[in-house]
Amino acid sequence: MEPFPSKKAFYKDIFDKKIQSNDKWESGNGFESKHLRSEHSEIYQDDWYPKTKYVEVAISALSEAFSPIALKGRIVNVYHTNIEKNSERSLLIIYLKDEVDVIKVKYWLNKKNVKAIHNMLTIDTLCAVFVIKKHTDKAFNFDFKNVLTVPFYLVVSDDNETTHISVFKDQDKYYKKPLKIQKNGTIEGLMSLLTFVSGGYKAISKPKVLVSIQKIGNLRNHNMKKGASDRIELKVFDNTYDAIFILWGNNAKSATLWKPFDTMLLLTNISLSFYYGKAYLTFEKHSIIEINPDIDMEPLRKYSDVIKNKLSNISKLPFLEDGTINASFATMFYTLAEIDNIVRLKPNESIIGFINVLITKTAKLSAFRSFNKIFIGKCCGETINTLDYNIKCSNCNQKIRIIRLLDESAQLLYPILSATLDLYNSTDSELDYFSEMILYSRISFVFGVEINDNISKIILTKIFILKNL
Repeated sequence: MEPFPSKKAFYKDIFDKKIQSNDKWESGNGFESKHLRSEHSEIYQDDWYPKTKYVEVAISALSEAFSPIALKGRIVNVYHTNIEKNSERSLLIIYLKDEVDVIKVKYWLNKKNVKAIHNMLTIDTLCAVFVIKKHTDKAFNFDFKNVLTVPFYLVVSDDNETTHISVFKDQDKYYKKPLKIQKNGTIEGLMSLLTFVSGGYKAISKPKVLVSIQKIGNLRNHNMKKGASDRIELKVFDNTYDAIFILWGNNAKSATLWKPFDTMLLLTNISLSFYYGKAYLTFEKHSIIEINPDIDMEPLRKYSDVIKNKLSNISKLPFLEDGTINASFATMFYTLAEIDNIVRLKPNESIIGFINVLITKTAKLSAFRSFNKIFIGKCCGETINTLDYNIKCSNCNQKIRIIRLLDESAQLLYPILSATLDLYNSTDSELDYFSEMILYSRISFVFGVEINDNISKIILTKIFILKNL
């Protein structure tokens, strides 16, 4: 019996046969281009399609005429309105602006969709509103007269297929022209921050200020009488003054997307208050924020760069003595990563050098708080926090090996800066000024890596220069 041909020979015979075909074709992904990507998917972030014909109109062109309309613009204010707790519906109030006017949009949505919708509808979001009809705003001459110039509002519901809000993917090109800008480039009601806090906010209706952001605080949740609400504080400034800017609710979440020294804010109708001599600006329900408006902001941007890279005017900063440099066997500049590599490669070798760092955040300085624990140790399975370097365990009465962690009480910081102990008696405002003075400054340290009980410690011994690079 003859053996069956091998598998290799069997498949070789098959593939050696010529496949004849008269069809010429090119390899591809199998999709038709018109089905692979639609024009609609390039514009909006959802899959809603209009089922009727909508007439696109400008906000200022709205009239009593009844017809399906579509409005496009940017969100300048958005907040959630509390209604009955047991209700399945939630109401979101949105202010939408084009390059001429602002209109109010009431967005009714199911509570299950609130979180997803809130994440999309932030300040400066470019969107389109599709509605069947307009509603006359009965409160136009009262509550919202400082913002709106058209006596209508729109109603959108997420369970109504004829009304919808679509979010544009492109966020940079359209409707960046600020409201109330004149042909000569001036903006009606725009004033400096110093003029605003000095009484300008009372002098005219709808005052405006153009500011840059210096610092963005943490988003915090506060329990209010009407329920929990998010709150965030920003430090803003122009070339005349600085202030604290407070936002609540949905607008507070929008602020987490902004960038210090890069995002410029054109604020309209904000409220002003003073607390311990500091100006506080609060974003209200009738206020407006325009992000990076299309105007000449070069002077403010240049001033922002100066603030960002400012030279510190801290006095009495010691310079590194020549003798210290000459006595050191290594006097080069290191980065934090390089120090880490050297310590790992040569764990038993002491290192002396320089390191240049940028201060990006300062903690609240306080000298008299009980929780300022700058030493930590462990004994008998318990973690010990203490301000005393010589301490014994309460269980075994043995001296605890203490490791220095940080210095919230500034007992190490002030000697390094050649400051006196009088700084401990400074007021909170003086300590805040000290923190702001060194923020975003470059500081060069002399450091040493000390080996003790096979543990490497980086010791910052002295500041020798403070400058920007």
